[in-house]
This record gives sequence, C-alpha cells and structure tokens, in this order.
Amino acid sequence: MAGYNDAEDEHGQPVNRALHARRLKDRGVDELLGICTGMIADGAVNEQEANYLLDWLNRRLDVQQEYVGYLIYSRVYEFLRDGRFDEAEKRELFELLAATCGHTPQDPGVTLSACSFFDTPPPKVQIDCHSFCLTGRFAYGTRNEVEEEILNLGGWVHGTLLQSTDFLVVGTLASRDWKHRSFGNKITLAVELRDGPCHSNVSIISEDWWAKHIFS
Repeated sequence: MAGYNDAEDEHGQPVNRALHARRLKDRGVDELLGICTGMIADGAVNEQEANYLLDWLNRRLDVQQEYVGYLIYSRVYEFLRDGRFDEAEKRELFELLAATCGHTPQDPGVTLSACSFFDTPPPKVQIDCHSFCLTGRFAYGTRNEVEEEILNLGGWVHGTLLQSTDFLVVGTLASRDWKHRSFGNKITLAVELRDGPCHSNVSIISEDWWAKHIFS
C-alpha cells in the first residue's frame, strides 16, 4: 500500500512512513525546546552549551527543516563559525532561546508564547474590514472578549487560519492545548503561509502589538 513500508508498530499494524516521520520530527522539536530551556535556566549561555546545541542540530536534520530549528541553527552556526563566541553573541543567543521557549525566569511556572515567530518589524494593524485569527491565552481577557473587541471595530474573526487571513494574533500566554511548549499548529501554519511559496499576506503579531492599535 502506498505510503507504508514493511515496518509494524507495537500493535502489529503497518506504519505510515510520512506520519511516522512527522511524529519523530514533532518529538525532535519538543526535545530541542527542552534542551534550550535547560540551557537558559541559569540565565546565561556558554560556549560549551552552544557547541552542544549546534552538534545536536547537525545530527537532527529533520528538526533543522522546521522553522524553529533552522532559526536557532542559523544563529548558532553564525556565532560559532569564526571560532569566537563573544559576550554580545552570548546575550543574543540567550534572548533568542528565551523568546523561542517562552522562558519566564520570574515565574518558571508560567510559559509565554514564543515571540521569535512574529513579523519583524511588526506591521501596522488595521482592524476595520480586516480578518483575524486568534491563538494562545490572552492577558487582555478571554478569547471571546478579544473577538468581541475586533468585531466591534469592524473586523472579522475566523476560528481557522485561512490563506486570506490578515493577522494571526498570538496571546501573551502559551496555551495548554498547543502541540509544543510555546507554540502550536496555527503559528506553524502561519509561518508556512507567510514565508512559503503561496505568498499569503498573513502577519503574525503579539497580543501587545494588537492592543496598542486597539487603544491608540
């Protein structure tokens, strides 16, 4: 049968190769986030840790193919390629890892949404006659309250991210329902739409950036 090989799972069922590869990649992304979280737990990143991270990503090319994996790999590689890892580079790497992992040293029990996916620079946000999709947990209020605010200002809100969506608004707090610690499927899909060949105009913005335009 197409898509299957001779391997079987623990229940004796044939393994779908594409699905199996996707699961391995997802576990790899989770492992990467775990490694990065451990690296920044003490508030700093050293050269030994950076080299370990680069070596791990070189051995996990499947994770490198993911946006978050390539983002981290490209920066670590750039920092280490000249044989020097200065203090400015250490701070920049720490900030990148913290932004990707949703690290909150003040309250380790709280995970923020990853902000390394956001549009840079952030775009001007127009509400009236523009479409929005929401993900994450919002400091502003419940998701229904955020949706109501957008509707009151003449915007539209879709529960599903579409190619025609103008803005994906990411709540400040990570959702417990997300596939990964600090980001979920909507964010991954938005990156693919924004940066992929389909040339979607979707922008990924933070709750804070959205709120500035609501109250400006």
